[in-house]
Amino acid sequence: MFIEFIVIVAMYNPEGAISRLILATLASSDKCVSNIRITPLLILGNILTISGTSLRVRCYRTLGRFFTFELRIQSRHQLIKEGPYSVVRHPSYTALILTVLGAFTSHASGSWIVNCGLLKTPIGVSLAMIWVGVALAVIASLLLRIPREDDLLRKSFGIEWNLWARKVPYCLVPGIY
Repeated sequence: MFIEFIVIVAMYNPEGAISRLILATLASSDKCVSNIRITPLLILGNILTISGTSLRVRCYRTLGRFFTFELRIQSRHQLIKEGPYSVVRHPSYTALILTVLGAFTSHASGSWIVNCGLLKTPIGVSLAMIWVGVALAVIASLLLRIPREDDLLRKSFGIEWNLWARKVPYCLVPGIY
């Protein structure tokens, strides 16, 4: 949304030196500029991205020193059951998926990437394909990691984990999964 915002603001003062530089750099034609607009999908995408990012930061803070990228139990590890972990068992993964979906949704019709032809170039298509591939791989790895993480926590915390899992039965989305 940042690029869209800059281009839209520059369109309101196209004679200004900074606006001319912005439009010359980011807009391949007047048509592409006139088609850039704030759409419901852009707004939804940004809401998802901001929500996902905010939730992920909250998860990091809630876990504190127990947050790691690798799957392991630390010395004197505690089972975190409060904050977002009282709603679903893997809220950090929910947050990352929301962020990725938001970024994807933000780049729909009306966006700079669609309207200014980046997706019509071989480099643009290649970058988009790489981005989608990486995003799908990250989401798939999270979905595959959930049962392994639950098993590790179950083995490490026993009854405490079982009680928590009964109280918080969903992994990512309350009432769904």
